[in-house]
Amino acid sequence: MVEILGLSTTKNNIGISRDIIEQIASATGIGLVLSIIWIYAATYKLLARFLQFIRATNRYGDEDVWDYTFNSKKPGLDYIHLRDFENQIVYAGWVTVFSETEKLREIVLRDAEVWAFSGDKLFETPLIYLARPPEKIHIEFPAVPPEEPRHDPEAAAPNP
Repeated sequence: MVEILGLSTTKNNIGISRDIIEQIASATGIGLVLSIIWIYAATYKLLARFLQFIRATNRYGDEDVWDYTFNSKKPGLDYIHLRDFENQIVYAGWVTVFSETEKLREIVLRDAEVWAFSGDKLFETPLIYLARPPEKIHIEFPAVPPEEPRHDPEAAAPNP
């Protein structure tokens, strides 16, 4: 019998030793666990946050400020006023989802109010989708957002 790197050969049998099988299984399991940890760390920018915490950098990573702001868990960043200077309208609401592309900034606001620059309230809507080129986005974060209303799914349904 000849054994090289855990492979054994005999006249009638070619096989892998038990040690090699255990090593492959261990490496596969460890790789799976580490890949999940890496995805979590990359998604939540844990390295960048750690470096900011120890004041080694104030850079946000390879993302832009738009992504950094809306991915942040800091209070007060989920309620916004989006100003549309071309149409002289202000959209106020709670950020539900947003885009992460450079071509078009897309955002969905929940419990939105739409105001004219003159101060007149135009309308309210349970959800509103807005899309603008990046250079036409102006977002404000009010110092004290209104109390977050309880979301009533029936209120979101359109009236017949």
